[in-house]
Amino acid sequence: MFGHGDPEITAPIRIFNTTPLSPSSTEFRHDCVSIISPCYNVERFIGRFFDSLVGQSYKQLEVILVNDGSTDGTGELIRVSVPRLEAEGYIVKMVEQENRGLAGAIDAGLKHFTGEFLTWPDPDDWLTLDSIERRVELMRRFPDAGLLRTACRLYLDERGEFGGDLGRVGGDPVVLDDLFSRLFLGRTHYHPVCYFARSSPFLASTGRSIHVAEGGNSQNLQMLLPLTERFPTIEVGEICANYTVRADSRSHRDVTPGPKVKRIMMLLDNLLQTIPKLAGNHNEYRRVAEQAWLRNRLLITAFEGNLVSDGEAALGRSGLSAVRRLLARAILHGKARFFPSSNHLTPEGGSAPYATRAFRKVVRFDPDSVSLPLPSTRVDI
Repeated sequence: MFGHGDPEITAPIRIFNTTPLSPSSTEFRHDCVSIISPCYNVERFIGRFFDSLVGQSYKQLEVILVNDGSTDGTGELIRVSVPRLEAEGYIVKMVEQENRGLAGAIDAGLKHFTGEFLTWPDPDDWLTLDSIERRVELMRRFPDAGLLRTACRLYLDERGEFGGDLGRVGGDPVVLDDLFSRLFLGRTHYHPVCYFARSSPFLASTGRSIHVAEGGNSQNLQMLLPLTERFPTIEVGEICANYTVRADSRSHRDVTPGPKVKRIMMLLDNLLQTIPKLAGNHNEYRRVAEQAWLRNRLLITAFEGNLVSDGEAALGRSGLSAVRRLLARAILHGKARFFPSSNHLTPEGGSAPYATRAFRKVVRFDPDSVSLPLPSTRVDI
């Protein structure tokens, strides 16, 4: 089926229909769109994703499927679906590896893509049937853009219905000059189903490898930050995909203090690991990253969850003045000792209790107080 037989999968990694490219390879198939999909235990969703690929009105596709050590039927569903995708004329490549997490799966896929354009949707999401065609048309319309951001519909999996949109819907295309700083400071979403990159600037800024942290996630900031720093992003208010909101997703599972702190630290670690690929002042980037993510995210979680040791470690790297650090430490210890159950973790998008709001005033990092200037070599539209 794959051109290399159909061996039993026992090795840590097996590759079908493809050979890893040189890290410096920048040769592309003109008009081809590469779709890298990191697949882990998505047997309930992946058929819908494949249906959306088969139904695409744009047929010059390279589909790279990375089975990241799935323990359910995902691998078999991928294997039996390959002929269906190939029947559409698509180039289909498959990598099977031990579980490395989403970042590890994307990192593996980057070694194999050859399209002029690149996108990396999760397979529990799915594309509108003209998604690729419209995005290619828009990138042709804006030839200096390195990245395109479109909107998507939110599908509420538990309820089995759509419930709102993600991103700006409607209106004329706009250049997002501030997307880099918003991503860097955690002030906007980075769901991959909404992003569509031009491969040449992507490789010039990011390359064919990303950092794989313990836990293996947070790949999207790494995919987007170097590109948005050096090249313009066009945002278009068209709905080109559907994003599945899952109760068992990582972002929804990590709602207790310990896992949430761990996830914040993983995001920060990936951000710090990405900084060497950026063109701006690395020392300033590190300072801003630590202050923004530790003070506005980790310290709040540590306070609400009574995680004194995590809070102490964050305070030591927070950049707070001595007076504010002393005050924050006193509040952190006092709450954990005398009022440990006075408030729980504030739900995403919810209104924080008074105690949290008061603590936030002491430690808050104002993102509007810093400037993240774009490099002078940046392309403009």
